[in-house]
Amino acid sequence: MDYGPCSAVVAVSSSEQHVVVAFSGTGSPVQLIEELLFGFTGMVHFEAVGGQILRYNSRVHDSLYSCVRSIVEDTLTGNSSNHQVILTGHSLGGAQAQLTAARLVADQVVNDSQLHVYAFGAPRVGDVDFAVSYDKLVTNSWRVVYESDPVPQIVPKRLALQPYAYHTKGEVLYQENVSLLSNYTICKENEVM
Repeated sequence: MDYGPCSAVVAVSSSEQHVVVAFSGTGSPVQLIEELLFGFTGMVHFEAVGGQILRYNSRVHDSLYSCVRSIVEDTLTGNSSNHQVILTGHSLGGAQAQLTAARLVADQVVNDSQLHVYAFGAPRVGDVDFAVSYDKLVTNSWRVVYESDPVPQIVPKRLALQPYAYHTKGEVLYQENVSLLSNYTICKENEVM
């Protein structure tokens, strides 16, 4: 699926019983500028899950969700109903993986027990109500963060002295270069706690 600067790849492995949806991150310098100028300038209600999410993330999610949902639903019919669903993405793609995961569970397309989310370098997605709702809906979710990466911190936690956006739980924090032998810290709570 390619919706201009926003796209996702869906792969199905019958032998491994997996459906993998990988969301692309920011695709071009123009898209990055658009995200920086308009992406963090307001929130909209995320009706299916609860809470508010960033307007730009909502727009991207709305352009991709129905297609992703359709493919996942079609794949999980019949003999494939027990497939594990893995959603992943980097940066903006990680944010989309989180939004899609929450909505697939809220819409009862997949069970939480068959869903796995791996977001790499994703920004904050929504407000405190979204973070709490997400953490209840999607229990197997991991955000991999490299401490020097600015993207996970680019959306402020506070704006004009008011609470604004929060990360969900399940952070895997690397303080140095990421490799197989790197040390990391697992933060099990969200930023609200």
